[in-house]
Amino acid sequence: MTKQQFKNKRRGKSLKEKLVLEKTFIRDLKSYFNSLSKSIKDSNGFISIDNTLEKHYTRIVKKLTDKHPKKAKSDGVVLWKVENQLSGYTLKRIAVQSKLIDDNTKRQIKRAELIASQDTSSTSKSLLTARILKNMSVGRYSNIAITETSQMYEKTRGVIVIVVHEELRNAVLEDDEDYIDELADYGDDYTSFEVADKYKDDEDDDTLYGLLDGATKEWETMGDELVREWHSDADGQEVGVSDFFNVMGELLFEPGDVSMGASAENVCNCRCSAVYL
Repeated sequence: MTKQQFKNKRRGKSLKEKLVLEKTFIRDLKSYFNSLSKSIKDSNGFISIDNTLEKHYTRIVKKLTDKHPKKAKSDGVVLWKVENQLSGYTLKRIAVQSKLIDDNTKRQIKRAELIASQDTSSTSKSLLTARILKNMSVGRYSNIAITETSQMYEKTRGVIVIVVHEELRNAVLEDDEDYIDELADYGDDYTSFEVADKYKDDEDDDTLYGLLDGATKEWETMGDELVREWHSDADGQEVGVSDFFNVMGELLFEPGDVSMGASAENVCNCRCSAVYL
């Protein structure tokens, strides 16, 4: 397999997985906003989206970690390290993103209440507010689903790649051939192209160690008219696996990353991917 074929395969697989996850999340969002509208209609107060987000993030992690081969050692070590690295990030992201979404929803509720207050019919204001809010929310489903799915997906896959590479490096140093063979079964899903390709060539461990140290990742866009200009400029940018991309003067560890303060215009609705080479 050539590097371009690898990129095409990875792009197709990632896109398909993201789309399935997005569709599932849109169903969850519809259910959430329906419950919120009902709560407002019944004057039961506001319901945060935090539980809905947590459910979706958990689904993404499970989707990506469940694909790996079930082996005695890697099954425990890799999964434990991945979940450990993601736990703090996930909790923080739930808090930050749920507040952002909730704040926007509360602003929509105020607008809905204002519109309802101007209605001269005999319909109850709480019922009108609930109906108006429900209609307002429909346009948000896709934006929320794309942003939250893509960013959590990219973060999770990136963590898995780094953990698998670290475990491979340690296995080489310890001359643990059985563990190397287990990790090799992660293949091109969770190792870089060069590292995955090494197994097909059956080269020695010294070569593998060098490939691990030299592994990189490349920013890749969807390549269509919806890609924002500065992401098109970043398309093809290649950095070390543990380094940051520089996009519009901002540092992102993977598409959608906000750990270094990336702005909303750089991450919201982003469909880009990191390809590990």
